[in-house]
Amino acid sequence: MAVLGMNAFFLTCCIWFVGYFAASSEALGREKEFVVLYTSNTNGYIEACHCSSQNLGGLARRMTLIKQLRKELGHKALLFDAGNIFSPYPRGLNREATVAKIVQKMNYDAINLGEQEFTNGLTFLSTKLKTKRLISANVKVKGKNLAAAFYIDRVSGIKVAVTGLLTENAYSYLPTAIQAELEFSEPFAALKQALQGINQEKPDVIILMLRALDYQIEKKIAETFPEIHVILTCSEDFSETPSKVYGKTIVSSAGKDGEHVGLLKLHVDMGTQEVSATENRLIDVSPTIPPDPEIDQIIQTANLN
Repeated sequence: MAVLGMNAFFLTCCIWFVGYFAASSEALGREKEFVVLYTSNTNGYIEACHCSSQNLGGLARRMTLIKQLRKELGHKALLFDAGNIFSPYPRGLNREATVAKIVQKMNYDAINLGEQEFTNGLTFLSTKLKTKRLISANVKVKGKNLAAAFYIDRVSGIKVAVTGLLTENAYSYLPTAIQAELEFSEPFAALKQALQGINQEKPDVIILMLRALDYQIEKKIAETFPEIHVILTCSEDFSETPSKVYGKTIVSSAGKDGEHVGLLKLHVDMGTQEVSATENRLIDVSPTIPPDPEIDQIIQTANLN
């Protein structure tokens, strides 16, 4: 009987340990992380802006930094730009074409259409910025979306949905002649429609890239659409760490003039769909970063007049 009792006790312990480790493994399996690398407001600056007090910025340096980060992070990172790659005013088509050529080589996973993407007209944009994925939920041409309203990607076993938005106050800065080439949908209605399509795909994380000039619109969007987990905005008010959070929505910006690359590490509970930021930092595109040789060669040989 004593032997039987010991065997029963041993069997119970085994079952408990198996159950415990199975539960632990399940918990570990549903806890996932990935990284969002993000930029914005390049504003057509190929080299660091003279207005930068620390000489931050420059596309050749940015390429070096992006390559380093991708090498370190492997397949756990996505790269996004919230908008305004080009200059806010015409600075010469050769210069802007060089910006487009370099940005294409950075292989962004998605770029939101800010109003400055149209500074040189629709034809220039469509022929020069042939990047993998332009995003806009509310800019159209002849009744059709100019770019994809959203797209779905997978990284580290996480299903990520990304959409983009341009608000009316920013759009209104475009010259009338350029506005005549485009059609503009009311942002909140367009975002609602995009999210309907996104929600059908059942993503684990929803990210909005935003170009706006409206005061506290990030807060309004987060309150109106709480299913959005992250807003990457062009607004410099959010270029701070840690990220601003409205409800459960994380809001971040890479600041001005291409001076930084943002790194946002997201923790995702696949069971509860809870998303939180475990790290957010702005990495200086500083003079200590050597220029990427290929990009530097493009710049040196380009006619930037």
